[in-house]
Amino acid sequence: MDGLDTIRIGNRVLPSAPYSSVITGGLVIASDFLAVFVSGIAVYHAILRIFGPAGFGADGPDAISYFAASAIAGLVIIAIFGYSKLYDFDVLVRPIAQLRKIVPACCIAFLLLVVTAYTLPSLRHYSVKWAYGFFLLSLATIYAERWLVYDTIHGLAKRGLLARNVVIIGGGEHGARLIRSMRKNGRPWTRILGIFDDRRDRVPGRIEGYPVLGTTNDLVTFTREVRVDDIFIALPWSAEARVLSVLDTIRVIPANIHLNPDSLGQAFVDKTFVRLDGIPVLQLSNKPLDGWNYVLKAIEDKVIAGLALLLLLPVIIGAVIAIKLDSRGPIFFRQKRYGLNNKFIEVWKFRTMYYAQRDDNAERLTTRNDPRVTRVGRFLRRTSIDELPQLFNVLKGDMSVVGPRPHALRAKAAGKLYHEASAEYAMRHKIKPGLTGWAQVNGWRGETDTQEKLLRRVEFDLYYMENWSIRLDLYIVLRTAFIVLSGESAY
Repeated sequence: MDGLDTIRIGNRVLPSAPYSSVITGGLVIASDFLAVFVSGIAVYHAILRIFGPAGFGADGPDAISYFAASAIAGLVIIAIFGYSKLYDFDVLVRPIAQLRKIVPACCIAFLLLVVTAYTLPSLRHYSVKWAYGFFLLSLATIYAERWLVYDTIHGLAKRGLLARNVVIIGGGEHGARLIRSMRKNGRPWTRILGIFDDRRDRVPGRIEGYPVLGTTNDLVTFTREVRVDDIFIALPWSAEARVLSVLDTIRVIPANIHLNPDSLGQAFVDKTFVRLDGIPVLQLSNKPLDGWNYVLKAIEDKVIAGLALLLLLPVIIGAVIAIKLDSRGPIFFRQKRYGLNNKFIEVWKFRTMYYAQRDDNAERLTTRNDPRVTRVGRFLRRTSIDELPQLFNVLKGDMSVVGPRPHALRAKAAGKLYHEASAEYAMRHKIKPGLTGWAQVNGWRGETDTQEKLLRRVEFDLYYMENWSIRLDLYIVLRTAFIVLSGESAY
């Protein structure tokens, strides 16, 4: 922060000091280190006062060793905090968001220290009382310090003593939308000084309550008299010549320059630029499973499917005998369904309907107490044993153990084909379908008689694709094992 200055716009005099997110983050780094270091020393002296030297054991380290451990802990904490983005300005001004990150980051840091201490013989004699007290006091002190930082920044900003002075280039709808967004965010340190637009004669004198102060050439002169911290260019990206001309004019200004996304850019604001074969491109979508993730998923499928077939072989044999004795017709039911990349696969199931009443294209979804279902079929459906032949689909490579459930080609929700009822339905087919899935273990299993039920299934399936991990798959498999025993929503 440099000294306090004043800004005069018309008859308004605006005192303020600029802030630097980098300097603020650096000060918080120093504060975090001091908070941890002082906590370690404070706990040491507290134990010494309450228990005396006996509190540290006969072979315990001396005071210098505890002070050194406190300093090392402080360095580890700030390193992990830095990796966790806890020194970003947008995080520093959100105390609740910080708490969700500070607690796990502190746990990881102290766990590393404990593992190190008890791995090295020379460090095993540190007091357990001190370690627990050090952890708890450090956590409380860090969070109290972060609240103090938050209160200080907000207090100075609300009193007008701290500000980020902003100007906007573009007096059209893009500029007005940007101002509305800034107002909605309600950051007290953001001060919009005004708008500049080269088409001065085509824009009104005020936009969203802020004055239009001139052209971009006027902005260069303006910044020599008034401190401007950030310049936002709010112009359509399609106006390439205009944007480049503005950039060429204002590049001499010592301020942060930002190109605000237009309507198309807003749709891809969370995407990032990458270099592909040396060419910069905006990466809009990734393959859900690629590289080692694809290999791990394939190995997982083969291992789980193989083990499941071995363990469930008596159940499978029992189902085959029961179906054959219960009604006439084949043991297995085969049906075309959508697989990876919307390709057709033939899914295997145990037959659960009377053969004469089968529905090869699933024109009519199965309902509770459906008369087409055989007596054995009801039991197989309730326990999901009818799905077990799909383990062979997994071994063949058409399906996965966990993934979006494959649906019949003519299946409908509220009278609409699934791809008509949900615009995002086809996105489920970017990975292999599964025997069970995230939607199924979250209650979206069984009949899809309404469009809402289908949309919710698709929502959970897409979440699974975006957050896939081996751990999530194993969790879903275990949840499925408990859910199918209840027979809930299966008929």
